[in-house]
Amino acid sequence: MQLRAVEDAREPLGLKATGVNILRAMISFMRADAISTAAPDHHIVYASNAAIARRAHVSVATVERQVSRLVALGLIERICARNGKRWARRTGAGQVVLVSGLSLLPLSLRHEEFLDLTSRHRALQERLMELRDSCLLALARLQDRADDLLNRASKVLRRKPDLDQLQALLAEIVAAQPVDNSCETSSVPSEMRDGSMPDEGHKEHPDNSESKEWGEAGTTAADMARSFPLLCEELTRQDNEGPMDRVMDDLARQFGLGQVWTHCREEGPQTAFVLLGHLMERAHRVRNHRAYMAAMIARVRQGEVTLPTLIRPRKRRIPVEKGLNCKHEPVFT
Repeated sequence: MQLRAVEDAREPLGLKATGVNILRAMISFMRADAISTAAPDHHIVYASNAAIARRAHVSVATVERQVSRLVALGLIERICARNGKRWARRTGAGQVVLVSGLSLLPLSLRHEEFLDLTSRHRALQERLMELRDSCLLALARLQDRADDLLNRASKVLRRKPDLDQLQALLAEIVAAQPVDNSCETSSVPSEMRDGSMPDEGHKEHPDNSESKEWGEAGTTAADMARSFPLLCEELTRQDNEGPMDRVMDDLARQFGLGQVWTHCREEGPQTAFVLLGHLMERAHRVRNHRAYMAAMIARVRQGEVTLPTLIRPRKRRIPVEKGLNCKHEPVFT
């Protein structure tokens, strides 16, 4: 029973199977049926390492290592002579009166401790197994829900859905995604909060927001609509949804731009409009929308890309004098 208590507590004690085998071999050398202090040889093992190794079917070096390990764990004690030898002194009648060796008394003294340790360890393992099974079931339900949503979305998008179907599908997809409040907490750029703007508080359209920088480059509102038709169409369709910056924030959230969109808004409303429109036109070819937007912002800040270069200007033909055999070439204004 004492050995079984140690075997059950082997894992929380950090005891290897070889150590239990060595301990079993040591117990086999005892004369008594129980470990006690009734006689010296009732708890002292005086067998040599070689004898223990032969009975446990291991090497002597293994016995030496495991004995040191058992002593360190407090499962046995060394009660040896100064020279480390193990021996027993007997009387003429064969009764043992003095023994030098390894004491197994801790197995008896700590028996209740081993039982309690085993009980707590089993309770912990049962709890871990319960949590693990709960995680597996939750993942299975999540996978089933995701597969069901993907199947229904695929069926809806393959057909010609109406407005209500698309809005319901988009709401369900957004609800299934993790919440990202990085765009909602972003502040409005100072250019759009300036009190000197005549139409402050009203919706702004790209057709009415030509900046001086674009005007100097010859870019018109028609060029903006021609360069970014998807963004302009989205802003026009959601006319009743609120100001332009809020609609653009919603679009950025759908693309999963996160904190990158906040950095883009810091560059000003014109830059945010152009880069978002540029991304929407190429969204079907871009794998990572957030990384693509971050790269575009970096190129704009470094001067590698300017806003007019991202806008397709209006083409104009130059009249050709008669007699010249050349084709009309477009001139970009």
